[in-house]
Amino acid sequence: MKTNIDKLREEEFDKDTAKQIVRYGEFLARRGLVYNTLGNIAIRKAHPTRKWLCYTKRKGVSLEEMTQEDVVVKDREGNLLYGNVDTSSGNKLNLEIFGLRG
Repeated sequence: MKTNIDKLREEEFDKDTAKQIVRYGEFLARRGLVYNTLGNIAIRKAHPTRKWLCYTKRKGVSLEEMTQEDVVVKDREGNLLYGNVDTSSGNKLNLEIFGLRG
């Protein structure tokens, strides 16, 4: 990961996208499709200067227990732009797939 990155300012963080991640994470957990901290959810969100960002959950928290405070944001290169705890290594796959979409 790069170290000299511009972090997202609080006002740039899209709270509606964070709400969607929590909402759909709860749906997955209630249906028994994920268990414990296994499983993840990610949303690709357009951004005016960075092309797109990845909103996802931090590592170490389950989808059942996740709140909006557990949502983190990464750029295309995998740099943590928002949040205090990084994602699991599985997030690399999300970033690759999102990148292939253009």
